Amino acid sequence: MYYKVKQNNVIIDALENLQCVRYFEDIGRVLRCSTDDNPQGILSRDSGTIWHVDGWDEFPKGEFETVTVEEFYDEDLYKEIVEKISAGEDYSDFEKPEEDYKEEEIRAEPTPMERLKALEEATKPSNEFEMESENGNRYKVTINDDGSFTSKMIESASGELFL
Repeated sequence: MYYKVKQNNVIIDALENLQCVRYFEDIGRVLRCSTDDNPQGILSRDSGTIWHVDGWDEFPKGEFETVTVEEFYDEDLYKEIVEKISAGEDYSDFEKPEEDYKEEEIRAEPTPMERLKALEEATKPSNEFEMESENGNRYKVTINDDGSFTSKMIESASGELFL
């Protein structure tokens, strides 16, 4: 998943991951935080700029420009946006061609916080994964609570399935 950072309908950055930040009053600084810490803003791709995200709590100190964040899934579009922005070119948002639209169920948009929590949940490390050996066999590997692991062949190099 990728993110467009927009200001006045102009894309000003594109991110692979959201780096959330908030102002911690006890130390008087803006620091990175998790989505559970009620973030107030995000960092730019190069970590050199802090933006307030529209709809999130305001920063109590400092003045930060407000942006909107939109998710998208097209890696080629991400690379194109980054290339143009890195070259100093403006990148205005555009309408997708009609054939790219799919009929979707109409539902209420999740809030930015709901999106972040869903992303955090989806990217949590799993204790199970699949891997392929050098000879082409595929295995399901499970990491146990004690740190040991077990593996089970699920497909041989010849295509035979083991379920």
